[in-house]
Amino acid sequence: MKTKIIEFVLNMKFGIICRNRMTHTPKYSLFENHDEQLSESDICSYLDEGRLFLAKHAGEKGLYTEALKMLNRVHTAEASFQTALVMCLLTTSVWNSLLLY
Repeated sequence: MKTKIIEFVLNMKFGIICRNRMTHTPKYSLFENHDEQLSESDICSYLDEGRLFLAKHAGEKGLYTEALKMLNRVHTAEASFQTALVMCLLTTSVWNSLLLY
């Protein structure tokens, strides 16, 4: 739920939705942007950075499946590295739970 809210706020801030979706600029923006308009590639990279942050946070909290879902949407080298780390933590967690029984 938090992920969807943060993505909504990011989309409202930048006024665009990327990844094969229609470009949308809201009538009333939550944040005023006095600088020049951002390019679509900049906006997509900011959204990816936000998703990566949320995925790292979910992994630290032990929400491995949620972290993997979020990381699947980010296509960067850092996201691939974080996916490997989360997979390692997930397998270790499953393995340890099997040893307890």
